[in-house]
Amino acid sequence: MYDNGTSLWYNINHVGQAMDCKPFHRSHDEQIKLVSDLFWFEAGAVKGLGDEIEKILAQDEEIDEKRRSAIASSVTERCNQIERLADEKL
Repeated sequence: MYDNGTSLWYNINHVGQAMDCKPFHRSHDEQIKLVSDLFWFEAGAVKGLGDEIEKILAQDEEIDEKRRSAIASSVTERCNQIERLADEKL
């Protein structure tokens, strides 16, 4: 769902905002559409991931609550986006 080079909007103040992607398309929305088979994706496996992310990030005093919440929400939305795409491809 994320590449390690720009993991969790590490260098962007506004978490969740569109960012340039490389090398296949300029946006995540376009890149994820290149996936031709999502048979492996289990939506149930990522349910509650946002809550888990919030708990983990809460352990770092340098990540404020607003950023923590934005990251968790954005990851949840990406999971939902992949789930929708998987449903479309069935």
